[in-house]
Amino acid sequence: MELHEVGSLLEPAPLPLETGWERLASGALHVAVRTDLHGCTGEMLEWWFRWRCTTREYVWWHPVDHVSSTWQGTLAPDTHIGSEHVVREFFSGLPDQDLVIQFRDPAEFFEPDAYGKARESGAVTGAVVGRLGLTHEPPRLADGRVLGGRLLHIARDTGWGAALRSHFFVGLDLPDQGLSPEEVAAQTPEEFGRALLQHAYDEFTFLSRFLPALFVAEHRDTRPRGTRGERAVRRGGGGRLRAGGQAAGDPAGPPRPRRRRRRPAGGRLPAPRAVTHDSEFARVLQSVGLAPDTIPEVTEPYDDRYVWRNGEGRTLVEVDWTGHGESGWFNTYFFHQPSLEDALDRVVAGLPTVRVLRGQEAVALDQDDDGVTLTLRDTAGATRPLRAGWVVGADGANSRVRRWAGLDWQDEGYFHDWLVVDVRPQPHLRFPHVAEQTCDVARPATMVPGGPGRRRWEFMRLPHETREQLDRTESAWELLASFGLGPADAELERHSVYTFQAGWATRWRAGRVLLAGDAAHLMPPFAGQGLGAGVRDAANLAWKLSAVLRGVAGDELLDGYGTERLPHVQTFVRFSVELGQVICISDPAEAAARDARMTAAWDAGMAPPAPPRPALGPGAHTGPAGGTLSRQGRVRVGGGPATLLDDVLGGPGVLLARDAGALGSVDAAPLADLGIRLAALGGAAPGVLTVDDVEGSYAGWFDQLGVDVVLVRPDGWLYGAGDDAAALADGLLAAVRSPAPVG
Repeated sequence: MELHEVGSLLEPAPLPLETGWERLASGALHVAVRTDLHGCTGEMLEWWFRWRCTTREYVWWHPVDHVSSTWQGTLAPDTHIGSEHVVREFFSGLPDQDLVIQFRDPAEFFEPDAYGKARESGAVTGAVVGRLGLTHEPPRLADGRVLGGRLLHIARDTGWGAALRSHFFVGLDLPDQGLSPEEVAAQTPEEFGRALLQHAYDEFTFLSRFLPALFVAEHRDTRPRGTRGERAVRRGGGGRLRAGGQAAGDPAGPPRPRRRRRRPAGGRLPAPRAVTHDSEFARVLQSVGLAPDTIPEVTEPYDDRYVWRNGEGRTLVEVDWTGHGESGWFNTYFFHQPSLEDALDRVVAGLPTVRVLRGQEAVALDQDDDGVTLTLRDTAGATRPLRAGWVVGADGANSRVRRWAGLDWQDEGYFHDWLVVDVRPQPHLRFPHVAEQTCDVARPATMVPGGPGRRRWEFMRLPHETREQLDRTESAWELLASFGLGPADAELERHSVYTFQAGWATRWRAGRVLLAGDAAHLMPPFAGQGLGAGVRDAANLAWKLSAVLRGVAGDELLDGYGTERLPHVQTFVRFSVELGQVICISDPAEAAARDARMTAAWDAGMAPPAPPRPALGPGAHTGPAGGTLSRQGRVRVGGGPATLLDDVLGGPGVLLARDAGALGSVDAAPLADLGIRLAALGGAAPGVLTVDDVEGSYAGWFDQLGVDVVLVRPDGWLYGAGDDAAALADGLLAAVRSPAPVG
């Protein structure tokens, strides 16, 4: 997209480049970033820029990259236009940069009539555009306009928040200074484009977490209650937060290396670890024949609230975990991981393509252009080589595979020790089926269901305690006694002190070696997403690796595995740490300040910012909807029963249209090679399965997106949405066969 083509941003239809970067003919760099601002509106976005944040709030906006903020120019209270933001910031690991952002009238970028119509129709609800100078004293035209680059932030309100398109044109004015395209490109390297993309995505994701509450707070005395800004903050209803299945009680943090556990030679570890999963996780279980409603002895829905209380028992906040998620299952479940592993083991045992080697330890790894050689050592100490085309290191937080492959780790510096206790109360005990977080300075604690017939407690280690003092059976019973539990009426299944940590591998692929699960990322358990993140890794990687192994795709497709997953998981890691910073307080004064702040907000009826719902990072998707989680609803085929669509199709992959006629020109065979079928909500066409949308969930989804066709990848994430089914299909096939560089 050239600057004179930015008028296309006024239309909600998908653009050829929604997230990525490209080199323009002039040598300038065009960077595009799509960010979903859940709970926000275009009005909030414009207000944020005329509110003129100080350095303190500027750091809120990006706690890692932002350094300083001042303002100059025309500082009118009712508009950001004419003001200049003078900042210093980092760009995703690059050296810090001085910038001047000069905010301009949209008429400088758009044809006035077209812009006016877009605002009237709601296609655009917020616009922040300007000129970008790459020093604090940038060159200027005679009328004061800054020379350097351009930026545009264009927002459109949706039912869930604001869809934000950010476009940057870096080095745009350099050709006018006599530089050739090659010289312009040298001054605007693609490394900067990648860093700017990541930075912009991160900063607006951070902003979306606090902007709705800040906007309502700043307008509470001047705006009537019940306006859209307030409803965006309150969208869970009754002042309570709808979390969409982000649960607690998932101890993703491993034991410290000096107390490394070894898996028994014969199989899995019997002790429970994770205890909660969400709707998306349930959909993955469904895909392997273990739908939650078929394994009630393993997992049970939690259709209730997650209550946070202080040490006096006063409510700080209630998180709403009720209802179903877009994946077609309950938002929250509590489950028994060893029982789930047994069920998965039975599934794997029935697969002729899978060989399981137990009692083996990988002690060395070597790779070449054709494959990987692992050296295995058995329990008797004998070693042998094992040759494979690819190796996925899912070997935990202390991953040897990660170290052997030379993949770096970003440590977020978060460490807290917690005692995790799992019990089976006697049947005569009736505990309330509640998930509760006790933010008590005397002992922060968590109490949640632990799967059918089980309960879990987690207790934070206090500063005066050692790990060894806390990790004793006697200590566990002493702490449980205050909840009415003792050895006579409950079985203590296990207790263990875990160090909750936060961090991620900066790259997830090195040649023919890939990472997944805790080897790729760690987070505290407070958002309940540790194990879920690993399951998302597996789903994302599986269809891509399958395509590569079958020759349907080149191995470049696997580069998009890490670039898609890393920004997504970083969001949950940081969110989990933020929750932990609220919970893990042992200083009385700090806890009192937290309690006063949260109880005041609760009493005022204000909910905290919603948990993140990030899209995927750059990869095999396109358009505003691309890289978001797809929807699953119930359908009926012929006169049959209402059934979840994945079960009808044999998996999530589908090119789905309102009318079968829209799919008539699509070649189904190459899509079928990827596990994608053709389906429609009405009409008839050869090779297209017509289904009855019995609950209206798909029609509503199409209306929300403003499209007639969606293309869902085999992992349940959207490739894209639009009205041209053939273009979507061709786009995905091109992304698979000849993927564009993503990092």
